[in-house]
Amino acid sequence: MAGEKQQSQVIKVNIFGEPYSLKTDAPAAQVEEIVGMVDGKMQRLAAGKTGINSKKLAVWAALDLAAELYDVRQKYAKLKAEALKD
Repeated sequence: MAGEKQQSQVIKVNIFGEPYSLKTDAPAAQVEEIVGMVDGKMQRLAAGKTGINSKKLAVWAALDLAAELYDVRQKYAKLKAEALKD
């Protein structure tokens, strides 16, 4: 049923070659899509670079994803403001 909270589950994933067990209430498909976004971002940022520190790479990826989120929020706010003017 829509709106019902899903039971917690542990989902095993790999991000940048490292295994993680994530305990979450989110649907597995959603978690896997998000993990794919994070792993993909890290893989793209690391491409062609040797000896990159995975901790620094994770921060770089987080900042890059946060910048994308910021842009989307700004565009959403602008569209919402324009829609409310009409």
